Amino acid sequence: MIPVKYNLRNMRVRWVTTLMTVIATGLVVWSSVLTFGLTEGLEHALKISGDPLDILVMRKGSDAETSSALESQVAREVANLSGIAKDSEGNAMCANEFVTILTKPRRNNGGTTNLIVRGVQSVSRQLRPGFKIVEGRDIKPGVNELITSRQLADRFENLANFLQAQVKSGKMTKGEALTRFKKEVSRTRNRLKRNEERLNRASDQKEKKKD
Repeated sequence: MIPVKYNLRNMRVRWVTTLMTVIATGLVVWSSVLTFGLTEGLEHALKISGDPLDILVMRKGSDAETSSALESQVAREVANLSGIAKDSEGNAMCANEFVTILTKPRRNNGGTTNLIVRGVQSVSRQLRPGFKIVEGRDIKPGVNELITSRQLADRFENLANFLQAQVKSGKMTKGEALTRFKKEVSRTRNRLKRNEERLNRASDQKEKKKD
């Protein structure tokens, strides 16, 4: 058995090695706790936000909705399966939803980022009983409108809810909100114009290469 004095003397003599060992062990423990906490948090979020009766149907080989697509005939066959729930009028509680990714600009010239946008049907409301509109009205079918959260409205341009909230809270007058909105429209037009010019230049270069 090794005496305790030997261990203490060894720690004093080789203090650098001992310190590095303690730090490395602490980093491993910290990263493990962080990883496990993130995993548990994701699982908890999925459990409380999902419903055990909900079924998500995707194309074979797809691991996400953004990479999946089903033909209309296949979607109708799924809706007519015997296990699909019906509403009070006998209609299948099944929605053909389109999910895509759009690039949108942040406010205050914060660059652009990707946003996931979901196209829904009228039955989609019944499939999400916890959904609630806290401000404004519902979207109209066939119109270029969307429903967003307040946090997204605060972070991204072209979302009028942000300006409405600023006016209601007294942080901005109607004139200031209108000026802010006109600036955002102007920036959007300039951005679209630059994109159009870039596409035209690319098209001209392709034509020159063909010639």
